[in-house]
Amino acid sequence: MTERKDEHPKCFISYSWDNKEHKDWVRKLAADLQRNGVDVSLDQWDTHPGIDLTEYMETCIRESDYVLLICTPTFAKKANASRGGVGYEKNIVTGEIFEGAASPKKFVPLLRAGEPTDSRPSYLKSKAYVDFRNDSRFDKSLEELLRHVYASPKYIKPPLGEKPLLESATIEGRQEAGQSYEQTAVAGLEQIFLDDFCNGLDKWDSICGTAQHTPAAGKPSPSMQLVPRIQKQEPDTFAICSSIGDFKDGIIECDVKIQPGSMVNIAFRANIEKYRWYMARFDTRSGKRFVSTFLVNYESDCKWYPIGETINYKAPDKMWLHMKVSVRGNEMILFCGEKKVAWATNEDFSSGKVGIFNEGDQVYVDNFKVSVF
Repeated sequence: MTERKDEHPKCFISYSWDNKEHKDWVRKLAADLQRNGVDVSLDQWDTHPGIDLTEYMETCIRESDYVLLICTPTFAKKANASRGGVGYEKNIVTGEIFEGAASPKKFVPLLRAGEPTDSRPSYLKSKAYVDFRNDSRFDKSLEELLRHVYASPKYIKPPLGEKPLLESATIEGRQEAGQSYEQTAVAGLEQIFLDDFCNGLDKWDSICGTAQHTPAAGKPSPSMQLVPRIQKQEPDTFAICSSIGDFKDGIIECDVKIQPGSMVNIAFRANIEKYRWYMARFDTRSGKRFVSTFLVNYESDCKWYPIGETINYKAPDKMWLHMKVSVRGNEMILFCGEKKVAWATNEDFSSGKVGIFNEGDQVYVDNFKVSVF
C-alpha cells in the first residue's frame, strides 16, 4: 500500500454503545487507524466531564475528512428514531448530504453486526459499506478502509486508448413519425401517458392541497398549477396521475416553473395509503444553489431521507426547466434538461403510482409524460 507520510486524514467515528465488547472493538479499530497515520476523533479518548457534547459532535463531523459509521442493529434503530448521540449525529450527517456540502466519499458505513438491511439506517441504505463482521478478516477489511481514506485503490483504471477503426452501415427508418427521441434512442421504451393540460385536469387526482388548471402559464399554456397551502404543511399540493396504474421502470418527465424559495417533487413507485414513495426533487429554497436530489419516504416514520449523490446548480429565477427521471430496477437518475444532476440506487419499493407535489410556493407543471421499458 502506498504510504503518504505527508498527509494524515482526519476521521470521526460514530457508533452506538451496544455493550462493553462493542465499545472495546471500536476503540481497537480507532487505535489501528491511528497506528496507520489516520488522525481519529473518538469520544472514548476526547470527551471529559463538562464538555459540550453537541458542539463536539458537530465540530468533529464538520471538520473531519471522513466519518466512519459503525453499523449494527442498535445503531440503525437509534438513527432511524433520532435517539441519543447517534440520532443527533444522523441529523448533522443528513444535513451535509442534503446540502451537498461534503464529498460523497466522506461518510463510510462499516458493517460490524447483523444483516445490511437491518444494521444500516435509512439514510445509509444506498451507500456501499466495508464489512467488518468477520474478525478473522479484520486485517483485510482494515486495508480496504485505509485504501479508501488514503485514496489508494487496489486496482487502477488503465489509460484511455485510441478509438478503433470501425465500419458503419446505413440504417434506414430509424425514427417513425410521432416517436420521441427516447423511444428511438432507448430500446423497448414505450410512451403510455402524455398530458399537455389542454383538456383540464381530468387525468389527475389531488390527494391534498389544490391543483388548478390555469391559462396564465405554460409551455405553451395552459398548465397545471400546484397551489401552496395557507397553513404551512408539507406537501402543499400533491397530485396523483389517475390514468397510470403501477409504474415500475421507465422515464417520467415534465416541464416545471418553480418560484424562488420553493421546490417540486416527482413522486414515483408510490403507495399513497401507506405513505411511502421515492421522489426526485428540484429545490430552490437555499437561494444561492439549485439543489437536486433523490429522497425516499417510509411509512414507519413519515420522514424523507436523501439517497444517492447529487450536484448543485445556481438557483434559476422564474424559468421553465425540463425535469426527467429515469428508473430501471434499483437505479434512478435525475436530469435537468440533458444534464445529469442526481443519481441513486435503492431497492425498497418496486412499483406504485406516479405523482407530483410542491413545497413552499406555487409550481407550474406542463407536458407531463410517462414512458415505460
